[in-house]
Amino acid sequence: MIGVSNLKKKVISLFKKNWKYCLLVILVLSIILVIKNINKRHYDIEDYNSNIQLKNDGSIGVSTRVQYNIHGKYDLLVIPQALPKDVDTINNVEVYEIKNNKQVLLKKGTNADISKEAKMNAGKYFVTSDLAETNTKVKVRIYQPVENERVTYKLTYNVPNAIINYGNSNISELNWNILSNWGHKFSNIDITFDLPKKNPQILRAWVRGTTNGKITTSKKNGKVNFNLNSLSENKSLHLRLICSKDLFAYNTNNMFKTPIPTESSIARYEYKNSDKVKRNSKIKYTGKYISITILLIVMTIMGIFSWRVLSRNLVLSNYLKFTKYSFDIPNISVKYVRSILFPKRKPNRNVYAAYIVDLINKGDLVLNPLRTENYQTIYDYELQVKDEQFIENNRLNTLLFSNLTSDNKIKLSEIEETVNLMKISEVTETYKQWQGKIKEEVDNLFKLEHKRNLKGYFTKKWLIYWTLFNLVGVILFFIVSKWLGIIIATILIVNDISLIYIFINVYKYKPEIFIELRRLKILYRSLRNIEKLELNDVGDENFWEKLLPYAIALNTGERTNRKLYQLYSESNIFMKDSILYIGDFAEKIGEIFIRLDLNSETLNIKKINYKYW
Repeated sequence: MIGVSNLKKKVISLFKKNWKYCLLVILVLSIILVIKNINKRHYDIEDYNSNIQLKNDGSIGVSTRVQYNIHGKYDLLVIPQALPKDVDTINNVEVYEIKNNKQVLLKKGTNADISKEAKMNAGKYFVTSDLAETNTKVKVRIYQPVENERVTYKLTYNVPNAIINYGNSNISELNWNILSNWGHKFSNIDITFDLPKKNPQILRAWVRGTTNGKITTSKKNGKVNFNLNSLSENKSLHLRLICSKDLFAYNTNNMFKTPIPTESSIARYEYKNSDKVKRNSKIKYTGKYISITILLIVMTIMGIFSWRVLSRNLVLSNYLKFTKYSFDIPNISVKYVRSILFPKRKPNRNVYAAYIVDLINKGDLVLNPLRTENYQTIYDYELQVKDEQFIENNRLNTLLFSNLTSDNKIKLSEIEETVNLMKISEVTETYKQWQGKIKEEVDNLFKLEHKRNLKGYFTKKWLIYWTLFNLVGVILFFIVSKWLGIIIATILIVNDISLIYIFINVYKYKPEIFIELRRLKILYRSLRNIEKLELNDVGDENFWEKLLPYAIALNTGERTNRKLYQLYSESNIFMKDSILYIGDFAEKIGEIFIRLDLNSETLNIKKINYKYW
């Protein structure tokens, strides 16, 4: 069990370290699957033209021209053919390939050939029957290698006993599934029926399977024509045609039916049936889109709720969401900001200088510039300690401020002299201890007890519900439209990846800590670009007092001072005198520690390691 536990920890640790790459792999695989689905092999029927000759012996002669748009490679094309009731076969089958307006008769294969490989049967066609398959009893198989092209075939055959004569009525009928079980999309369907004679006394026709299309009858010409722009996959067209029985005087396929079929009774039945098709179709599609709409609403609510659950206590100001630059001061001690932004780097001389300046702003230290007699030049600075805990709680401060006067005053030059006179090893050791303490205090800010417990925010039950809704949603959308399904699936994948990202990374810490980290990140970005920003409306000296320590600690003090002087010289903004020389003071403090930082990292840092984000 110990081995399993260690393995689990290693897997979790590995995922946490490489979660970005894992998400990238998932996204790439999802895109590949989508592309694969889009580009899979398929074909559509771009043109379907059929002419059916009704003969006086009750048979029909069929001549059908089919144009395919092939995507991918095929060695075999199958033309399924449903037959009228009680008809089991077709005869006189011929298949032609049409190229350049010329038709070439293909060779009919034998029963012995059909078991051979497809390439050996190239240029042949076969007629196969399956009497058990009531929807499609006959299949014409055309073996012809095609790849990413348009091909056209002409199929001719005869169907015996297709017409039914009602012996107790004056009506003959053709009842036929013209298109059934093709499994492909049709476009430009044109079907014409020619009667044996013109001007029949009775001629009516109906088509089921679609609410679109146009059917016209012409007694004068003895024709019935049906046109349809498109037919979806797995749809069927069912035709019922009635006409005068005397047109089929040589038909032996007689049937007696009760009640006796009449033109009006058949018309009423077909009207009722057709209306039912329309009504059911409308209800079907209305119900489908209503269910999809409800599902979308539910999924949206669940998505919003998921985000709110994860960010329940995370209330960010608008600037945190939308503003790239802000000088809002984070509630983080200036001593820590460099170690937070650059976890692998120790606090340096700039951090100490910023720390002293911050204490001056707070009133724990008082800074007095020592000027020459004409007050034109500052030759030194004097510090007065107001809070003695400043010295007592810090060994480095005790060392640097060891020569305080009776009124707790010391010159900056005296601090420098103290450092220069002492053994470098003693000063360096004390300095390193101070650096280590700062790093330790920063690490304590981000201990595990400060992290959020997300188990209560995302339960297993909630994740199961979310997954099921995603699955049902994608399935429904694919039913309505393949492209709609792909779009929705992609959106859901992106949404789920975002939720995983938030769950793993963004909301790692408690909201109050996260907000301050965000403020610090934005402040650093703003300080690096301060010279480019318009700050003419910022004139409050308190703003600069608070900002300067952070600018100094993050090595942006010089450009901040340049911006300050620019604003001061080009406007009438009133500034405290101390703000104008605080940068010089901080620079001189830093010079004292130069030799202590010689073996440290470079101060010109451009890349942030966002360890705590």
